[in-house]
Amino acid sequence: MVDDTRNNSRGYFRSPVSRIRLECEAAWDSLPAMLKSPRDSLWHSGYSPKQLDTLILVKLFYLHTLFLAERALSRHTREISASSLSTAYEMLCWVNDAMIRRDRLSTFAHTSLAWRVASFALPAAGVLALNLLRHASNSFLDRQEAVSRIQIIEGLSVLTAHLDVLFEPGDGNYQLFCEAKHVLQSILEIAITPAAQRQVDGSFPDSAIGFGEADWENFDQWGFDSDFWTNLGDHPLLASEMYDG
Repeated sequence: MVDDTRNNSRGYFRSPVSRIRLECEAAWDSLPAMLKSPRDSLWHSGYSPKQLDTLILVKLFYLHTLFLAERALSRHTREISASSLSTAYEMLCWVNDAMIRRDRLSTFAHTSLAWRVASFALPAAGVLALNLLRHASNSFLDRQEAVSRIQIIEGLSVLTAHLDVLFEPGDGNYQLFCEAKHVLQSILEIAITPAAQRQVDGSFPDSAIGFGEADWENFDQWGFDSDFWTNLGDHPLLASEMYDG
């Protein structure tokens, strides 16, 4: 009965989300080619700082619209789709590139990087971080993912490495960035340490073994504000990392 209800929910919500995605993609395709510069060539095309800023924002708003549609679907179907994972990764990469090359951006873009991280990068990082924890729980290792584990680790590592330049005590997003960085560092530590070694070291809590689909559904329903990062820090896999670090 529960499975039937879930299947009906998937069908009911997938149709409007698919329509939104198609409309967004059609709108994107209709834009002039100069507004759709690929990420790998954007920084080598001779654009001025203001032009770079505009092109990055256009792409981020497009990706964010797709991301929100996918998130709306996942809240009802209780699953992270391959397209949601791909969109999250791409959105994170665009923000990471802007942080790495921030000296080439306009003054406005340079000062608004913190907003871009809070609005685009952290929500994307939340989806990717949950995916990494799924792998660490040993429950999802056989799944074929749209984005590789190595790509996710690299993307999250770049984000955490540059967060410190964006905030200082007293800033509006200070608490959010501090919590997000602490949790992401713990998740990355788990991701690069083999599960067998963690169990031998005694740093892999028994409560995290066999963490199932139903448990993950609860974590995935949160938004990606400060409460999300605080609550994610209470995950069984992170308990020892958060307090030992």
